[in-house]
Amino acid sequence: MSLEQFAQGMASLSQVNSLSQMPASAQAGIIVLLVWTLIWKGLALWKAGGKQDKIWFTVLLVVNTVGILEILYLYVFSKKKKEEPQVTVQQPPQNPQAPLI
Repeated sequence: MSLEQFAQGMASLSQVNSLSQMPASAQAGIIVLLVWTLIWKGLALWKAGGKQDKIWFTVLLVVNTVGILEILYLYVFSKKKKEEPQVTVQQPPQNPQAPLI
């Protein structure tokens, strides 16, 4: 593709002023992308809000990554760190009828 063909293509895109002037396949693609993004953004914001992650909530709200950052947050960054199991030492039961020394 030459620079001239690229410039002509960009000029034709700049003439599209609304979604209704786009081809049907482009309209469908934009709508699918919009729904995809809204679903993942909603899930990630819901989880970040529930976990009181203010920084993540703000980043997810402001940055638009077409669902990529949201998916990473849900499946990678929001996982709780596994706590090491606490070992408890049980003392033997005391016999209340035994004489105290």
